[in-house]
Amino acid sequence: MSDDPLSVTGEKRLKLERERIDRQYNDALTALDHALQQFPELPGSPAAPDDSLVTRLNELARLVPEEGVDCGVGWRGRIRRFVWRFIGPVFQRQH
Repeated sequence: MSDDPLSVTGEKRLKLERERIDRQYNDALTALDHALQQFPELPGSPAAPDDSLVTRLNELARLVPEEGVDCGVGWRGRIRRFVWRFIGPVFQRQH
């Protein structure tokens, strides 16, 4: 470096400019750190399933009684038995 007063002034100016730019950069990084979202903790595992009512619910959801369908007697009973031969297997397969 020379002893030229302009070069000393130029060095000071460059140093001040660099400090200003460094300060802006640090401020931008700080703003970025504050902008990053903090994610909440994950919830704990769910409670164990309650199997105490499963059997009762299965009984209530049964479409066809275990003893079979009472189709009745007479001509209505014959029609019910005829229809049941077609739709009965579909309902019985669901259990």
